[in-house]
Amino acid sequence: MLLLILILVVSFFLNFPAVAGSFVDEGLKLFNRGNYEQASKLFRKACSIGEAEGCLVLGFLYSNGLGTEQDYKTAVKLFMKACDMGNAESCSSLGKLYEKGLGVKQDYKTAIVLYKKACTMGDTMACNNLKKLQESLKVSHPDLFSKYRTTTKDSFKEKTLIEK
Repeated sequence: MLLLILILVVSFFLNFPAVAGSFVDEGLKLFNRGNYEQASKLFRKACSIGEAEGCLVLGFLYSNGLGTEQDYKTAVKLFMKACDMGNAESCSSLGKLYEKGLGVKQDYKTAIVLYKKACTMGDTMACNNLKKLQESLKVSHPDLFSKYRTTTKDSFKEKTLIEK
């Protein structure tokens, strides 16, 4: 009996990623057909079982009010969850919300940290957003730029990718 339970548990966990992936895959099909409400249900399921891409797309739906009420605070939570799971695009999306002050208090330092994190994971859009924000701060807030640049540079072990 114990062997049967062990086999069932191992079998469940071996198939677990496929279940999450199927929620995302089916959700993307619905999303591409414009059925955002049904897609959001599948992305919610994927996110709830630890699929970062499900959290990412659900966060996108909330931030844009597609299939859900527009809710930046919920989008922040979803992007944060996916970012913590190592999803670069979610880190970048969360950085954009901090940069713009949507769902959170505007915080350039946090935006820079998140853009750098996503950039080091290979998200080229995050690298571009980081460079644009740094250039903007240089012009509009030179005192903040030097403060944030030093602080965020010191908090990352990886070499700074965007420096000029």
